[in-house]
Amino acid sequence: MAIADTSPNLAGVLRRMFPAAATEQIQQAYTYAIENGGGRECDFERDPEASYNPRPARIALILINNAEVREVDELQAALLATVPLPSSSDGFSDLVRQWAQAAARITSEPSQADPCSVPPIRIALAHYLDRARHLHLAPPERWPEVTTAAAGHIALAATICPPLHVLIDAWYKRFSRTRTRT
Repeated sequence: MAIADTSPNLAGVLRRMFPAAATEQIQQAYTYAIENGGGRECDFERDPEASYNPRPARIALILINNAEVREVDELQAALLATVPLPSSSDGFSDLVRQWAQAAARITSEPSQADPCSVPPIRIALAHYLDRARHLHLAPPERWPEVTTAAAGHIALAATICPPLHVLIDAWYKRFSRTRTRT
């Protein structure tokens, strides 16, 4: 599945910011993620006819545009962290696999983060931010799981990635205000 077919925005960003070889490596991880369920939403079902940016593309865009990530390995790991980890024969480096695995763990439990492992933390924060931004589409029974985890992600972002801290903190404040009005 070509990035250009499902996320013209991400395709354009990659074309402008990365050499062709790097874009191909990111494409490899994107294809793997999409083909293995990475496009599924965490808390709700999309209308199959709806046009939207798939979750792996949104996460890559958060990292590129907001966290200013330019490392191909980190972007590959972010895409792979949307699905169960691939086998060692898939063509991805051990580092990419390790970062994807660590990011998935940190996304679930921010207190598991090793402060020296910045790329997996940034990846986990991007995953969390994407999930949080789409929480309004989920049934209300899904909200507590995401909002309860906010404090851990906000604290982690404050020390590791200030741009994502601003976005996660703003989302949480806005969501909290909106929730108290309903």
